[in-house]
Amino acid sequence: MSQKSNLQTIRPFLRGLNLVNLSRTEFLDSLNFIKFFQSFFNKKFFVPVDVICNIIGSKINIVVVLFSRTAKILRFSKQFRVLKIYTGQKFLFTKFILNNLEFLGVNIISVKFVLVNKVFSKAKKDRLLQILYLVHRSFRDSLFARRDSLFLDYLKILFLFSKRLVGSKVFLFFLASIFKFLPKYKHAKFINLLKKTFSFLVKPFVGSEDSLIGGIKFSLAGKFKGKLRKSKVFIQEGKVPVQSISKDVEFCKTFVFTRYGVFGFKLWVFYK
Repeated sequence: MSQKSNLQTIRPFLRGLNLVNLSRTEFLDSLNFIKFFQSFFNKKFFVPVDVICNIIGSKINIVVVLFSRTAKILRFSKQFRVLKIYTGQKFLFTKFILNNLEFLGVNIISVKFVLVNKVFSKAKKDRLLQILYLVHRSFRDSLFARRDSLFLDYLKILFLFSKRLVGSKVFLFFLASIFKFLPKYKHAKFINLLKKTFSFLVKPFVGSEDSLIGGIKFSLAGKFKGKLRKSKVFIQEGKVPVQSISKDVEFCKTFVFTRYGVFGFKLWVFYK
């Protein structure tokens, strides 16, 4: 019964998708195009926050909201350059777009890119960024050893997630990135990180604004701590009313492939 109620509270994942007058085959092909579009930016150290695709007749409008990872920023800060890769007379990115949209008969393409990192240029004096670093700095040398760029990305995503500028799927992606290469003796440390993070998101520090997040529930399933049998770990902070359809609850899940096997991550986020 609880599993059905969890599925009922899921908000539409492709809420920005508007594919008009398409057959079933073209609809599935266009969904595959969006997935390829997202995977393309993942390989370029950009995390797609949201991809909105509107197809009306022979016109297509694409709005891509991206988060630039710290590794990408550091690479270009050392030596600013523009990389141009040609295949014949076309860019690889242009060829990628044209090949995937050729089957739809589209002759007008409009692409708009929005970078959420611009938020930090306006929030340099925001005390929340300082508090986030002070709360999580004890994990920098343990969980984020030789991964300082991932530690900075995690703090940035926490800031955007607390402001509801990124969804739970992006937040879960970074949790999976942290857990993926951890040895088994650091699994318990990862759970402590989640407990401290969830407690901070639901119950912010004194003097700050009220949190937009009313509750978080996280589930981890797999061979935790390298044990032979799989087990489940549940972490919950605040209230997550999964039995009510009217409540604003986000649900997402992912699989993490590690040296100890496959782990399943599930995340419920209740917004006030």
